[in-house]
Amino acid sequence: MLKDFNEVKQKNIELKQKLAELENSRKALETELADLRSGRDAAESNARNLGSENERLKAELASIRQTAANALQIEAERNRLRETVVTVERDLEAKRLENLALAEDTRQRWFLIGAGVLAAGFVLGLIVPQLGWRKRSSWDSF
Repeated sequence: MLKDFNEVKQKNIELKQKLAELENSRKALETELADLRSGRDAAESNARNLGSENERLKAELASIRQTAANALQIEAERNRLRETVVTVERDLEAKRLENLALAEDTRQRWFLIGAGVLAAGFVLGLIVPQLGWRKRSSWDSF
């Protein structure tokens, strides 16, 4: 019986050691579980933050795409306006040349009119004295 008691005592010690080991293991597992839970909470929070960041970036990308589309429209409009400016500048230069030609034509016309008047005056100056309808002057009677 003593032998049984010693065996039981020995078994009891072994079981207590095993219980202590299991208790330590349980505490370690509880600590690990708490760490995992806090890690999970941090990961969930990070996932929410990343989700909101993803939505913000999607909105920003849509805005950038819209701006890029507007940029293409603006570039096309700019090219069209450049062509219009070139056309208007060509028309303006043509009108300037036409204006200069008209001004030169007007100067020539007035020059010819002046020359015609001078020539007519010269011819009249030669012809009129030859006509002989002189008017007697009151000085002739003296």
